[in-house]
Formats: sequence, structure tokens, C-alpha cells
Amino acid sequence: MFIFEMRTKRKLRLAEAESRGKLEQLWIKILNLFEWLFGDLSSEYGTSGQRIFWNVILTIGIFGIIYWLTIVSYSWDRIPWWLNIGIFLTLGIISYFGHLAYSGKFEDVVSLKQLIKPPVDMKIRVTITTLLLYALFVGHQYVSSHFISSKWQVLAPARILLNNTPIGITEQQPYGSWFGTFLNALYYSLVTFTTLGYGDMHPTGWLKALSALEALTGAVFMALIVAVIARKWMR
Repeated sequence: MFIFEMRTKRKLRLAEAESRGKLEQLWIKILNLFEWLFGDLSSEYGTSGQRIFWNVILTIGIFGIIYWLTIVSYSWDRIPWWLNIGIFLTLGIISYFGHLAYSGKFEDVVSLKQLIKPPVDMKIRVTITTLLLYALFVGHQYVSSHFISSKWQVLAPARILLNNTPIGITEQQPYGSWFGTFLNALYYSLVTFTTLGYGDMHPTGWLKALSALEALTGAVFMALIVAVIARKWMR
């Protein structure tokens, strides 16, 4: 009953904002999106420990895969300069949640299964938006490498350094280090998510922003875990 009450409050909040202009509606949609993402979808408002567990595993895994794909894209010489799978995946996720926020369709998503299986029209819009954003990224990379001094570049090459040494795929051993690089990326994701920050690994380039986002997400999940445990003990 409590969960349905909170979901109803979100919808009423948005309905009240419709009479205040589009800017107010957009702001309420963003607020509702964050409440839905970190309150409802992740833990059913602090009532589902099982949902928190699987969301933590999924979040660490997704960020780890993004780190890994970015490392591979920048370090393996066989991949062309314009192909960066890590940032393409990141832009795709940003586009997806952006469309969910703008359309308000996230209110109809109450499980992870619904989240990973959006309708066809949503897939088309997200794909087009992602391709446009990625084209801007590639254009920036080209202009930066040919016409702009390195000290003025906004998106520097993204790396994860282990003891100040970039990890990645080497031409001498292109396949043997795939698994090791993935484990390093997964380890870095776990350490970042839990905000441990051992200091043995650190990011460069736009991975700094992504790492900060993961750390903030991890802090929210840690608070949710405490809330769920406290709720169970106080019953």
C-alpha cells in the first residue's frame, strides 16, 4: 500500500505542474525520475532488500563494462580512432533516461524487466539520439586532434591507470590481456561504487566524470541498504 501511495503522489505532483508551464513540468519530471530511479525501481522505497542487491550488482557490472570497453577502445591499435564503444554505450544510456524523463513513461516501469525491454518507438528515438550525440563526439575528437592544441582539448583520452601505468590491450598480447583488463575494470568499478578509493587505480579524461557519478550512485545505494536493514529491525 505504501509503494502505491508514493507512486500516486508522483503522478499527482506532475499533474499539478501541468498548469504551471512547460519548464515547471520538465523540472517535476526530472525530480520524479530521480525519485523513481533511486527510490522506487532500486528498492521499492526501502522495502525490498532483494531488489537493492540485484541493482547493486547490475550497476557495478554496467559501469565496469563501460570502463573496460573504453580502455579497449583507446588502447588497442586495431580499433579505429573514431570507434569508442564505451562512450557510445554511455551516450545510449544517457539518451534512454533522457527520453524516459521527457516523456514521463518511466512512471509505467516498475521492474528491471520492463526497463531493459522498452517499446519499439522508444528504441528508435534513443538510437537516433545516441547516433547524433556520438557523431558530435567523433567530430570533436577529429577537430581536437587536427586543429586544437592538446591543452585546450575538452575530452582528453580516457584511461584507467594502475600505479600510474595505463592498463589496456597491447599489440604484443592482444588477446591474453582481455580477461585481465576486464577484471581490473570490474575491480575499479567495485572500489569506486563503494567509495573505498584505495588509490592504486585512477581515471583520466571523461572517465573522471563517470567515476564521480558512480561514486554518488554508490553512496545513495549504501543509504538505501541502511534504510532497509533499519526498517526490518524496527518491525
